[in-house]
Amino acid sequence: MQITKALCLIAALGATVPLTAIAGSTEPAEDTTMNEPVVRANPYRVGEKLPNFKLPAIGKDGEETETSLDSMLADGPVVLTFFRGSWCPYCVTELKGIEKRIEQIEATGASVLAVSPELPSKTVRLDKKIKLDFVLATDHDNMVAKQLGLLFQMPEEMIEKYHDYNIDVPQSNGTESWQLPIPATYVVDTDRTVRFAFVDVDYAKRADYDEVLEVLEAIKTDG
Repeated sequence: MQITKALCLIAALGATVPLTAIAGSTEPAEDTTMNEPVVRANPYRVGEKLPNFKLPAIGKDGEETETSLDSMLADGPVVLTFFRGSWCPYCVTELKGIEKRIEQIEATGASVLAVSPELPSKTVRLDKKIKLDFVLATDHDNMVAKQLGLLFQMPEEMIEKYHDYNIDVPQSNGTESWQLPIPATYVVDTDRTVRFAFVDVDYAKRADYDEVLEVLEAIKTDG
C-alpha cells in the first residue's frame, strides 16, 4: 500500500502514526532546492537535509513579505512547523504555545517559521487576532508539503464530517482540493540538517516544545 493511501486510511480510522512508523528507509536527500518537481513519499527524518524553499509570508512586524528557509537559516537554526489552518483549534493552541516560548527560542539564536496552505488574507487575520511574534508563511496548494512528504489527501469520510462542521478546506486554501499538510515540526540547523522531527497524522498531537528547546540549546552549545 502506498504511504499516502495508508495515511488517509489511518486518519479516517482515527489512529496515530508517529514519524518513526511512516518514515520508511529513505536515504538522506541531496542538497537540492524546491525548483525540482519532486513529490517525496515519506517525511524527512533527523539527519537528513531539507531542500531550500521560498514562500510568501507575514513578517514578525506584520508586513507582507517573502521568505526562504535559507534566508532564515543565515541568522541561525529554524523551528519549522506546518499547521493546517486558522480554523483548526489544535493548530491555534500550538501557535500560542510557540508564542509563549518565543523569547526562549530566540535566546538560543533560533527563529520560527510556521507554514500553512491558507490564503494570505486568512493568515494576516490570524496574526492580528492572536499576535504572533514570528514568521507565518503561505504554502499555496501545499507545494512545499508535497515535496517534504507531508501531503495529506483527506478521505471522503473526513470530508463529510468537515462539511457537517462547516469547515471548507478548499475555500480556506483558495484551491479545489481537500488536501492538508500533516502537522509537523522540525528543528533545522544552519546547514539545513534536521536535528529534531515530529510528524503525526493524528492532528490532535503536536510536538513537545520543551524538547524543541532542549535541541536548540544543544545546537547552541555545540556551536
